[in-house]
Amino acid sequence: MLPVVLALALQAAPDAKAAQLDALRWLARHQDPDGAWSVQAYVDRCAGTRCSPNPGWDEFKTGVTALALLAFVTRGTSHRSKETHDGIVLGDVVRKGLTWLLSKQGDDGFIGERRDTKATYAHAVAALALAEAFGLTRSNLIKDQAQKAADYLVAAQNPGRGWRYTWRSGDNDTSVTLWAVLALQAAERAGLAVPASTFRDAVAWIDEATDANGRTGYTFAGSGKVFIPGLCEHFDHHETLTAAAMLCRLLVLKDPADVRHSQGARLLARDLPRWDGAAIDFFYWFVGTEALRRLGADPWPAWRDGLLEALLKAQNRAGDKAGSWEPLDRWSPETGRVYATAINALTLGALAR
Repeated sequence: MLPVVLALALQAAPDAKAAQLDALRWLARHQDPDGAWSVQAYVDRCAGTRCSPNPGWDEFKTGVTALALLAFVTRGTSHRSKETHDGIVLGDVVRKGLTWLLSKQGDDGFIGERRDTKATYAHAVAALALAEAFGLTRSNLIKDQAQKAADYLVAAQNPGRGWRYTWRSGDNDTSVTLWAVLALQAAERAGLAVPASTFRDAVAWIDEATDANGRTGYTFAGSGKVFIPGLCEHFDHHETLTAAAMLCRLLVLKDPADVRHSQGARLLARDLPRWDGAAIDFFYWFVGTEALRRLGADPWPAWRDGLLEALLKAQNRAGDKAGSWEPLDRWSPETGRVYATAINALTLGALAR
């Protein structure tokens, strides 16, 4: 007889995979003809109010396009895939997404619009998508561009510390640092060159931002609740950055016995995922899932089950919205339905592994 935890995990995987595929089908149907994903306006099949409400700011187009592309490639869907749904070849979706991202890459490796207020954030997600896509196929079509994207991230890091919204700004931020570490770890796994000092410095920043109780702050230890005035101050505070610190250390140091992991896990255990108004935070759910899955100990089973219940219950099942999630969480006012659907697809992919 299977242990209860293992039996539940095996039961959860098919449900997570099916919901993940439904999310990818929505993303495929709503990709722009040029390969990008728009934050606010979609292609004709969702014209008017059929996929409303949809908040968001167009300056995040690079970031949400990269996140949507990442949802496909981390599932194992490459530009060579012939898998077809709703008359759309998923390999074509990936190919067009890659082509659009690469069209936004400068000679120095930067991807996106330099005038954007969070340019390095978007670049880090784009670099991660390129690294994962290259690691999937080892295609020479994207190898040099993936290396250049990684090189730009290395150069953009604050000396001895982490990253912020712009190149070597002097300020550090745990959220951007997480995405940079994810991107550079993926690049290294794919065989691209990344200096070891880059990871060492990133962990130095994470340690600086973590207090004696294992709680990690945003731009300094003890920074408290993070919010955008007028957009998301009414949402609950979560230990997203503590989970981000756990994930960075697990990826770089590979030491699950670190006492800060158990401290962080206890903090996350007090705030399990639930679909409940101001508690909804897709980014928290994604980062917490990636961290706790690697630890594999409590509160992972309760976290996984609560998360699966929340995501399956809330996923749209009919019409133009089928497969997507309503942009109701803490960060959707900036990034809209594409973000909500892409990041939840990534989280479901982690549950399915």
